[in-house]
Parts: sequence; structure tokens; C-alpha cells
Amino acid sequence: MNKHTIIFDLMDTIVVDPFYTVFPKYFNMPVKELFKIKNPDNWPKFEVGKISEKEYFEQFFLPNSGHKLDDPERLKSAIFSAYCFIFGMEDFLFELNSLGFNLWVHSNYSFWFEEVCMRLNLDRFFQGYAVSYKIGLRKPDPAAYLATLGLMNKKPKDCIFIDDRDINITSAHEVGLKAIQFISLEKLREDLRLLLNS
Repeated sequence: MNKHTIIFDLMDTIVVDPFYTVFPKYFNMPVKELFKIKNPDNWPKFEVGKISEKEYFEQFFLPNSGHKLDDPERLKSAIFSAYCFIFGMEDFLFELNSLGFNLWVHSNYSFWFEEVCMRLNLDRFFQGYAVSYKIGLRKPDPAAYLATLGLMNKKPKDCIFIDDRDINITSAHEVGLKAIQFISLEKLREDLRLLLNS
């Protein structure tokens, strides 16, 4: 087994985030326009289990927006159907497994993560999952990384953290993790090679 554990973010690192693919089509409006009327606080609360799925959908739009989510189940079905790997990522995960790396997921996500896991059969690749709805903490809170390391029983110096958001990379560095910002699979391969050979 390779001595390094690689910790992956989920959305826009392993999986295409359906928010940017499904929501504009579902609501027939650009993402920028949707952000103007969408409640910015309810998804983070949903991710850590502070509100229920029902409350998330009821509070989806800002109260003064004049909009209401009429068919939550249809939207949820569209989201679930859209879960897919970033191109080439599935093969890359197989490759990392074959090289003996211990792989984990650390994600800000609601209990919908279970649907992602099932649909994409993530158990083929990952030894464990630290997801915000379970640990009650969200990146970039340093406590979220420490909780994940505790679940893994690993020291930061033995782990490589991969995430698409620079704020999460900065926070990972602050707790002692080696970290790579995901920009593309091609660049990740090169960055990982350089880090492992340094």
C-alpha cells in the first residue's frame, strides 16, 4: 500500500456538479440570474443537516423573489439523473487504486451523497467518506479537515488533499495537509507526480 492517502473533494473534482448543468435548464435562466433570486443560506444548512430536504425546497428562493419551487421531486430526479464522473476521472481512480493509494472523499454535501455513491459505485475506489451532513462541519472550516483526519486516523503530512476551490486548498494547507487545486485531470496528474517526487 502506498504510504500516502489521497483525499478527494466530490463536486467538480470527481463528479460534475449538477447545479451548473441541471438548474439553468430546469429554471430556464442563466446561473447568474438564478443566484440573484436563490436563497444563499439554505444549501449550506442542508449540507450539515440543520434543515430537512422539505425545508430546503420550501426555502429555495428568497422570500421577496416572487418565485416558488412547484415540483421539488421533479427537480431532485433531474439532479440525481445528472450525476456523472468528470471525463477521465473514473479511469484515473482505477489507476490510483492499482498503484496502492488509500483513497477517501471529503465533501460538503447533503445526504444526497448516498445517491451519488450508489449511482457511481464509489465504493469501488474509496475506503471511506467524510461528508458534511455526517460530520456536521463544512470546508473551509479547519475543524472539518481535522474531523476527517480523525476518521481516517491519519496525520496531515501523510495525506494529499485535492479540491477545486482555492479557499479549501488554503485551509487544507493551514492544517498541515499537502494540497492540490483541481483544475483539470491532465494538470492533476502532473501536479500529483511532482508532489510525490518532491
